[in-house]
Amino acid sequence: MMASGAPHCPPAASTERVVPVRFYNQSRLSENSLQAIVQIANRVWAPYRIVIEMSGKGDGINIVVSGDDASAPTGDGGAPTVIGTTMFSNGHATPNIHLSVGAAEQLVNWSADKREPLSARPVAVLDAIVPRVLGVALAHELAHYLLDTSGHSREGLLRGRLSLSEMENPQSSRLRLSCAQRQALFGQ
Repeated sequence: MMASGAPHCPPAASTERVVPVRFYNQSRLSENSLQAIVQIANRVWAPYRIVIEMSGKGDGINIVVSGDDASAPTGDGGAPTVIGTTMFSNGHATPNIHLSVGAAEQLVNWSADKREPLSARPVAVLDAIVPRVLGVALAHELAHYLLDTSGHSREGLLRGRLSLSEMENPQSSRLRLSCAQRQALFGQ
């Protein structure tokens, strides 16, 4: 039983909402890698019945995937600061998202701890990890767009910094939307 005055957290939408995305790939990633990015983002958004579909034309969200330059800006301790960004204009999200392969690779390398360094890893290993990291980054950026907010939360999908383990092994229980975010998403 819900306590009096407690907010009602709406369930997922009763019908699927399709979100078309169009990739502009300026990186070494293959078409299969781009599809893997979308699959991971779909896994994160599945509990909310949001379906991301790759589209080549028409309305949609533009996703620019930039190069392989691993010299992306870093924050304290050398950790990458920006893997994905959503463009805003006049305080509102625009349908333009940027994903950085270099920053994703840098995060993988920076977080390596006792693993072998990025440069020593086979390309096939990177080709498996980097799309997962970028898929979670895309899911995060889509939350900014769909909720029309530049803000971050203390937990869940819109947290300002997600760990490599959360990005390598995305779990909806750790990448969820808050009740307030669900209310905003479903217009309740």
